[in-house]
Amino acid sequence: MKKYFKDKILITGGSGFIGSHISTFFLKKNYRIINFDLKKDKNLEKYSNYRFIKGDIRDEKNLRKAIEGVKYVFHLAYINGTHNFYIKPVEILEIASKGILNICKLSEEKKIKKLFVFSSSEVYHESKSPTDEKVHLKIPDPHNPRYSYSGGKIFSEIVSLNYANESKIKFVNIIRPHNVYGPNMGYGHVVPQLYSKIKKTKNRKKISIKIHGSGNEKRSFIYIDDFTSAFFKVFQNGKNKEIYNIGNNDPVTIKRLIKIFEKTLDKKISIKVGKLLEGSPKKRSPNVKKLINLGYKKNYPLEKGIKLYIKSENGNLK
Repeated sequence: MKKYFKDKILITGGSGFIGSHISTFFLKKNYRIINFDLKKDKNLEKYSNYRFIKGDIRDEKNLRKAIEGVKYVFHLAYINGTHNFYIKPVEILEIASKGILNICKLSEEKKIKKLFVFSSSEVYHESKSPTDEKVHLKIPDPHNPRYSYSGGKIFSEIVSLNYANESKIKFVNIIRPHNVYGPNMGYGHVVPQLYSKIKKTKNRKKISIKIHGSGNEKRSFIYIDDFTSAFFKVFQNGKNKEIYNIGNNDPVTIKRLIKIFEKTLDKKISIKVGKLLEGSPKKRSPNVKKLINLGYKKNYPLEKGIKLYIKSENGNLK
């Protein structure tokens, strides 16, 4: 009996951390997935409803091939990792600007049913926490290369929403992820950076690690499986031209996060405080009322999520 597959979805950056998990989620729900990226993800190739097209989001010609026959577009292609904010600002802005202009132009031309543009919690900077989606966005200092990342994301939001305002694209949603973590994520984020430092100590029970800041900085983390299920709620029931925070409104200090690692790994961890990276906020936490109203419920508390993350990294649990 021939298997029935649902509509075709183009995911730009589908081999990245969030993109690959979203790809897997929708593949399992029998959607046909086109992954447009510069690198393959071998874990996705086992699905018969999956296709990989190699390409750069700045290349309209290749993107045009990928978007053919597509009904939905999830735009995630970008440069990620906090360290890259400081060393690749021009490339980040080029990918942001050319990428979103290509996506919107072709989404209009191909009459895409829904476009989902993945932005970032970085657009909020030092905004009041928990942060509502309606807060005014700004670039605090154009000389600080860190803001190239958030600047590019803000530009992407403005372009896509104005395409929707002019009715050039039928439906647009902006997604603002907040400190997503889980298996197969890159090094350039808080959770993998901490775990990498801890792993280097091997089997020592008492260890010391250096961190950026005092450790009293607060972040709200969301496990990747909660993130994908939350995004599916937006995909199904989100309202046109809306912006959605996807995260959890339960901020913890970096010290508390380290305590969770300490308990999970059965180690005694002391910290050496360092200078907070320039432009890094002291607290970031989203208001997720809109997400909860769509039916989102958290299934992975931080302790459970960290345990699963360590297990995925072949860590030794007590």
